[in-house]
Amino acid sequence: MSDPAIFMLREGRRLGYAEYGTPNGRPLLFFHATPGSHVQLASLDTHARRVGLRIIVPERPGYGRSDPLPGYALLDVACDAVELAESLGIDRFGTAGVSGGGPYALAVAAQSPDRVTCVGLISSIGPTTDGEPFDRAALETSYRPVAERARRDPEGLVDELIAGAAERDRPALTQSRDMIIASFYEAYRQGVIGIVDDMAAHRRPWGFDLPQIAMPVYLWHGDADPLVPISVAYHLAALLPACAPIYLEDQTHFLPDEVFLPIFTRLADVMVGATEA
Repeated sequence: MSDPAIFMLREGRRLGYAEYGTPNGRPLLFFHATPGSHVQLASLDTHARRVGLRIIVPERPGYGRSDPLPGYALLDVACDAVELAESLGIDRFGTAGVSGGGPYALAVAAQSPDRVTCVGLISSIGPTTDGEPFDRAALETSYRPVAERARRDPEGLVDELIAGAAERDRPALTQSRDMIIASFYEAYRQGVIGIVDDMAAHRRPWGFDLPQIAMPVYLWHGDADPLVPISVAYHLAALLPACAPIYLEDQTHFLPDEVFLPIFTRLADVMVGATEA
């Protein structure tokens, strides 16, 4: 697995990112899961090339090669992503996010509505509504052994996770085993800082109103998702005025690679229409 590129943000932080798909294709800023890294899109490179997408995957602060930014908010990551796009000479683009990356795709759309042509949400989490306080110290304690294991023995860690997963999730996880191993190593490269700050950003007020996001939003969510229940998708779809939800029958949180081809096809087609309009 090749190392990501490093972009120096104006404020002096390093931002790790990688590109997949067609270099001169329609640009899509894609936000990885929690935890995650640029590696998560590597296995989808062929699908992206097939439909003519140029996928740029920035790593959030504290993940992979991106410098930490303690206490960051969703819109801080949105600013980083837009600055990266500008440096690459990209004026208009789509955004997408999987699982914990979904809120960041929405944040970019809210912050830069003149730039974003469409949004894709895949197994996305939604705003927190349970009111439970965020215990950062407890989270750091619980994830520290995972981070240490991910750097020392990522293969064993992932094999244990697959063995302990629900039976219906195992085929997709097994298909993606090598990617998950590499992504876990990158996600925990700097220890627990990435996942803790990421989850803290999810729990804070998002800083924008979902009903104000007017561009097309396409939402894909498995109706058997045990990690992010389908009710979360219903809630997001109800709040987003131009949302087209696609509920995937008998699919769980971990979608197999083949499901992403129609996802990429839909986003690419919408981006072509937005460019021609």
